[in-house]
Amino acid sequence: MTRTANTFALVLAISSFVVATPTNEAHAASNARIDTVDEYFDGLPERFNADAADKTTAIIQWDITGAGGGSWYAIVKPGAVKVREGTVDEPALTISVGASDYLNILNGEANGKAIFASGRGQVEGSIRLAMKLERIFPLD
Repeated sequence: MTRTANTFALVLAISSFVVATPTNEAHAASNARIDTVDEYFDGLPERFNADAADKTTAIIQWDITGAGGGSWYAIVKPGAVKVREGTVDEPALTISVGASDYLNILNGEANGKAIFASGRGQVEGSIRLAMKLERIFPLD
């Protein structure tokens, strides 16, 4: 698969996590707004769905740019997750996007597919893992 085709496939895969899906719409409707990127990552361990992660062993890196951004990674193992601030070498999946765009996506206020397809967000790595993110870290 070419790099362009691989990038497109990742955009489609990650859109299952970042598009205003019913999960995001339900989150937005519940008025449980996520106000900061820190708040999102602080709550990530509580949202971890061990059943959805199943036998997954991977490291996921988020590079959130701009005001209020930062870098975080999640170490996913069967039945457990650890979330840390910072970066790691060679994660299985890297998500890079601006803080305001990411918060809008998470709150169901922006179309994640459009943001990633336009290049304002990038994903690199495992398509299979990207497709599982919404189930591993649900918003509701």
